[in-house]
Amino acid sequence: MAVIFAVSDKRLKLLWGVNNVNTIWSENIQGILNLDLSREMRFRDDRKELFLNLLGLKEGMTIVDIGCGPGTITRKLSKWLDQKSQIIGIDRDSNFINYAKEKAAIQGLNNICYYEGDALKLPLENNSVDSCISHTVIEHVPNREFLLEQKRICR
Repeated sequence: MAVIFAVSDKRLKLLWGVNNVNTIWSENIQGILNLDLSREMRFRDDRKELFLNLLGLKEGMTIVDIGCGPGTITRKLSKWLDQKSQIIGIDRDSNFINYAKEKAAIQGLNNICYYEGDALKLPLENNSVDSCISHTVIEHVPNREFLLEQKRICR
């Protein structure tokens, strides 16, 4: 994903030989099902308490997962936290977002919203979330801008 955020869309088209830069990751780097399965194995239900405690996540919070990929972590959070919690998933790859929406609907998870968006220009209001999480994203984006954007949206 370093290429996706660090290089202009025009250069991406030249480098990868594709027209739609928003699906480079899911179509050329790591497939949706492969990524979903690998995250399912990492974020298992028997590690729920460890995961929630380490991240300081509690019921009733609004949490955004930046670079949510196929939505594995957002679905876990939706199941682990109560329905008063609002879970938001954001990813630049439209294939990931479509897959995540479909999986959440099939599982009847009603407290998740997914948006296609850029990690450096999040489609959220200032001071609108309680917590930001991201898994394997920060190493692919300019760190300062990424962290400032998270600070902007956190209460």
